[in-house]
Amino acid sequence: MKKPVVGKPAKNELSAIRVVGSIFRVRRDLTALIKKHVLPGSGMTLEEADLLLDLYGAAHLGWDDPAADKDGYVAFAGLKASLVHSAAALSRRVAALRKAGLLETRKLHEIAPATTKVDRKAIVLRITPEGVKKIQPVYERYADLCDSMLKDVPPDVRRTILQTNDDLMLKARWGV
Repeated sequence: MKKPVVGKPAKNELSAIRVVGSIFRVRRDLTALIKKHVLPGSGMTLEEADLLLDLYGAAHLGWDDPAADKDGYVAFAGLKASLVHSAAALSRRVAALRKAGLLETRKLHEIAPATTKVDRKAIVLRITPEGVKKIQPVYERYADLCDSMLKDVPPDVRRTILQTNDDLMLKARWGV
């Protein structure tokens, strides 16, 4: 039996590089599907939708990444870390969405309890009711796309995929 060339695993081989590489290819293909089936008509870029969707999920759907406080505010740093798409030019994107009335920003020290010591420059963000109206149809199309893609995947396989992705995410984030 001939060994594959190092760095070039056989097509049916379950090497670590092939498995991790498949995640990058899935991300590429999902991005294309989202641009084609989810974003049209929204008037938003992929990065704007990613940002509003994270704020919407945190404040209205109970998502914990990013985490929102009881009033729906998300720390700027937490939002930046949670974004799936480019965080480049995030401050400009936030400013544009704020100007459009889709999100609001506050200084953390303005909303933190007086006894709490916080960085006076720290910013928190929250999606506005207008932002919710704008992102809800995008979220619904995204949910439909996800349901369609996974309709034939049994729950136990979904659980395995989710657990594996969560494990890989922790390893990538924390070097665990």
